[in-house]
Amino acid sequence: MHCFAFDIETVPDVDLGRKIWDLDDKLSDKDVGNAMRFRQQQKTGSDFLPLHQHRVVAISVALRTRDTFRVWSLGDADSGEAEIVSRFFDGIEKFAPTLVSWNGSGFDLPVLHYRALLHGVAAPRQILRSGEPGRTGTDDGDAPTGRRRQGGSWLREALGRGLLVAQLRLEGEVVHLLAGDPLD
Repeated sequence: MHCFAFDIETVPDVDLGRKIWDLDDKLSDKDVGNAMRFRQQQKTGSDFLPLHQHRVVAISVALRTRDTFRVWSLGDADSGEAEIVSRFFDGIEKFAPTLVSWNGSGFDLPVLHYRALLHGVAAPRQILRSGEPGRTGTDDGDAPTGRRRQGGSWLREALGRGLLVAQLRLEGEVVHLLAGDPLD
């Protein structure tokens, strides 16, 4: 059995923010990020951005196999987001590990799936939330907080603004997630 503990680090996707809010290209990335957080604060009372507005800048992992234990970060300072996300899903496909995270099912995995979709990265292995039949991992952040995945408003927003063109084959749980329907 392989065990794969991971954590992602993100920043606001300022390119997306410029498109969503039709912000001037002359604004600095810092100002765009601040505008995104301010609008989110006005909308929800929290400046925490929706999951699809996060850009992955790093993924750190610890892999335990039968014979080895390794810790590293995917990519380097020059790696683009598509490469980092692709390497994550390549590792999942190669090792078929048990995933271990803190709030991975509520944040990390949905963000990684959104970004994979955006970049056309294949993520063929189905990863379910902890506590469900057929799960592939443990999410230590779910139990104490009761956190749940955010709904599919990101897809409606992206498609509605012409930011994403996709042909998707949707089945079962994925349809409900994208539609924003609760699973239970």
